[in-house]
Amino acid sequence: MENTDRVDLDFPSQWMNQAGTLGFSPRAPRLPEEGMFVTNPVSWRARVPSVDRALLPFPGGFLLHTGLPNPGWKAVRRAYASHWEQTGSPVWVHLISQDPDELRGLVRECEEMEGVAAIELGLPPACPVDWARQLLTAARGEKPLAAHISLGEDPRLFSSLPGFVSAVTLGTPRGTLTTSTGKLVHGRLHGPGLFPQMFEGLLNLRGLDVPLVLGGVCNRDDANAALKHGAAAIQIDHFCWGEKSPDRL
Repeated sequence: MENTDRVDLDFPSQWMNQAGTLGFSPRAPRLPEEGMFVTNPVSWRARVPSVDRALLPFPGGFLLHTGLPNPGWKAVRRAYASHWEQTGSPVWVHLISQDPDELRGLVRECEEMEGVAAIELGLPPACPVDWARQLLTAARGEKPLAAHISLGEDPRLFSSLPGFVSAVTLGTPRGTLTTSTGKLVHGRLHGPGLFPQMFEGLLNLRGLDVPLVLGGVCNRDDANAALKHGAAAIQIDHFCWGEKSPDRL
């Protein structure tokens, strides 16, 4: 990674939720350790849920396919901007777009908002390295920029990151399961059974000269192990927002 013009990213806490787990604003349940907050994925235009959305369990976790529905940036900004400014939790806005011009506009608007501490850009599945660099360049601005890359993606995405990227968040991998009728469903994997893979991914990436945030964490022991072995922070998985309080972490 070339070393140029990086906006330093402050980590007032080592705890945050991962995108898609707690909505668009830091409300209850409370994050442990006064953590940072990551919004659900936000696109420029509204996205409806996928017609074949599904949640399929497997031992140690589940596969989730949603289509990343959201009301679109203007609706999210209108509903939550004032709360982002007033909350005590630093807010990372998780953006999704494959249009560089859209991304530039989204980032410019985020820069005008006092409550936004950083941008987290979710790179699309199987994103080619050159295209990833174009999207990251479009998302470059005055706010710190975190590149969200899933475990299992092309390793060159990590080794060729532009030097202005402020952090990398390592997301849980994608996978495929079948429904009871035999239909194939592709989606993101979640759950405590993934931690050995996520932990190995963290160890393999410790040579990056950029802070690494580990996603997919489901309990305090795993979080402490990740933080001890090089993670700048951790992102808490869906499993922590069920019947029990996330404070159990």
